[in-house]
Amino acid sequence: MARIRQVTHLSVPGDETATGTRTERRVRRKATSGKLVDKGKWVEKRDNSPNWQMVFSLYKKRHSRTSETGNKREAERKAREWRDELIDKHVRVHGKRGVPTKQRDARLLDAADWFWKHKASKDVGAGDVRTVLNRIVDILKPHTLLSDITDETVIGLIATLEGYDHYDDPSRGKMTDSRVDQHVTTLRRLMRNAVEMRKFYLPDMPAWPHHVIVRHPRTQEWSVDEVDAVTASWRDDLRPALVFLFESALRLTNAIELKWADVDLDAGVIRVRVKTVRKHGRKRRIEVENRKVREVVISKMMREILDHQVGKHPESVFTFVSKSTRVNHYGRSYTRGEHYPLNVGFFQAYWVAVRANHGLQKLCLHDLRRTRGSWLYRATGNIKLVKEFLHHADIGVTERVYAHTASEQMIEGMELVSEYEAKLRERHAARTGRPLPVRRAFADSAEVPAEVGGSEGGKHCGSEGYPRALDMCSTVETLATKQLTDRGDAGDQAAHRQRERHRKHLSPRRIFRRRHQLGS
Repeated sequence: MARIRQVTHLSVPGDETATGTRTERRVRRKATSGKLVDKGKWVEKRDNSPNWQMVFSLYKKRHSRTSETGNKREAERKAREWRDELIDKHVRVHGKRGVPTKQRDARLLDAADWFWKHKASKDVGAGDVRTVLNRIVDILKPHTLLSDITDETVIGLIATLEGYDHYDDPSRGKMTDSRVDQHVTTLRRLMRNAVEMRKFYLPDMPAWPHHVIVRHPRTQEWSVDEVDAVTASWRDDLRPALVFLFESALRLTNAIELKWADVDLDAGVIRVRVKTVRKHGRKRRIEVENRKVREVVISKMMREILDHQVGKHPESVFTFVSKSTRVNHYGRSYTRGEHYPLNVGFFQAYWVAVRANHGLQKLCLHDLRRTRGSWLYRATGNIKLVKEFLHHADIGVTERVYAHTASEQMIEGMELVSEYEAKLRERHAARTGRPLPVRRAFADSAEVPAEVGGSEGGKHCGSEGYPRALDMCSTVETLATKQLTDRGDAGDQAAHRQRERHRKHLSPRRIFRRRHQLGS
């Protein structure tokens, strides 16, 4: 199994047959060790082989392999085609003919070595990235050139990965789509890094957006009942940390592992360190002191929690009470009843147990942050305020995550639309002297007269199985007739009777079509 190396020494790549493996070089030396019998253009015949050998030098590199034929003209034709193929490949990789002055391509194993040493080894979770790189090299073969990786290659990689077991465990099923996407994005990073940093010429770069499943941002939120139920069942010594996490909307590490040195009760702010913005490349593991400082305003609830935690520990704000005197597997000793600093791992492990008891398997602790941000946006409708509240480096992240949220202003706008429609109806009634019928969602409303469901309505709608919309049209027309009768307008009543006589000569389907066109 090919593995990426720690120390990398890259050579200018050529054709695989130019160097090849140790066995291939031994076979070529044996083929050229016999006595030369005959020679042609780019071919030669030796006494230890019945076939002609294709031998020539191209751009200061010697190429040789068998033609698999004993015919000289056929061997020369194959040598010419092979040489033209090598020239075309050289031009495609290096951009021009001649001896390359700089490296423009590399084998996949060598490119993975360079990428790991200078880029991926500094990533958060670098161990998993190395595992992914090794699997990619194993599937695509170490001697594959980067310029040979095309869309078909990526499609084959995806098909192979989908047949793998998830984390090599058959009991967990096949590899998930997100894990497959992780391999594709790692290969994309490797090839783009080769183009941007090493100036490689890769004209057949795959169309990466077509090979990655589009992932929508998670929009899961907690309901008020879920927040209250989880808070009530939380441990007494851990409950202040949970409420503070929800009230501050900080990220899990910043809230749970908060230090007193970052709290300024006099100024009413908390100073947290967040990752710096990088427009290009991935975020790096950097020291906490080098991170950007952001201030969080202390609310009334947050101040009550902080005042309650004063004196429990000299450094950490949130602590837990040890339930027994013991020494853990790291050699740390704990005394029963004493307060010790709370960490994210212990907090998440306790959350998993609580989540199982309440049946909240789809929720996570980070959803508390999303819930708080959604509530703020619904209350204010100010996306910039939400961005500052959540300390997002880019407002595009806020807009993408909270684009689905309906603000309170949107709800008020919908009510204004209903009021505007009522005004339009009043203007129509004042202009024509005929009020529009009230639009109803159900035909069996309490205000619909009983005579609507009589013999005539059933004759045209119910008995013959026509749409319920026709029943509503008859209902609206009957209500209009009743309004005209109550008003006592004889002229309108005569016109209405004429329309009724004309309607009896029309089929129910034509009546429905006409009323649909008129918008009744």
